[in-house]
This record gives sequence, structure tokens and C-alpha cells, in this order.
Amino acid sequence: INWLPRERMPLVYARSSAVVVPSQYIDPLPTVIIEAMASGVPVVATNRGGAAELVSDEFGYVGNPDSTFIAQSIIEILNNPAGAEQKVHRAQERALRLFSRSAFIQRVVSWYDKYK
Repeated sequence: INWLPRERMPLVYARSSAVVVPSQYIDPLPTVIIEAMASGVPVVATNRGGAAELVSDEFGYVGNPDSTFIAQSIIEILNNPAGAEQKVHRAQERALRLFSRSAFIQRVVSWYDKYK
């Protein structure tokens, strides 16, 4: 896929069977993972940087950055859609609870209230 404007990304997520983030870079907060989780798409991510903090076995598929792990995770998603759906549901709840606009506003307000 060529570059797409941000406004079109919900369409991409809606058509995706999974989002794979095979990063070896220690990205502190890979937002594509949060977007996928919030959109209800299974996530396969490597255990590097912030990805390992966002995705656990409870919420998706996380492991070493190698082709075997990635291939096995994708096969698991395709062969066990019910198991993937359970992870997706928990991941979506977590993403909305921690990273929604209202959650962010609540955190900012609580910080200001703390120092009144």
C-alpha cells in the first residue's frame, strides 16, 4: 500500500486480518499498535521497546523479531479466529480505556487538580 492520509486508515484497519509490527527498533510508543487495537484488529508485534508494553499474550501476539514467530502468529490468527477475537476484544477495551481522547483528558485534568 502506498502512503495513505490518516483519515483513510480506519478503512485499512477495517479490511485487515491482522496488523504486523515486526520492528527491531526500540520505538517507545508505536501508535500503529494502539490504532489497530482500538480498531479491533489482531496485533502481531515484536518484543522491542514500547510494543512489548502495549501487547502481551492477553491482548495479542508478541515475541522475538524473527520470521518464525511472525509466521506462526499469523497462522494462529487465521486458524483460530475465536481465540484471536478474545484477544482483540480485550485489546480494544484496553486501548480505549488507556488511550482514548477522554482518557487523555482525564489524566491531564487529574494532573492539574493534583497541583492546585
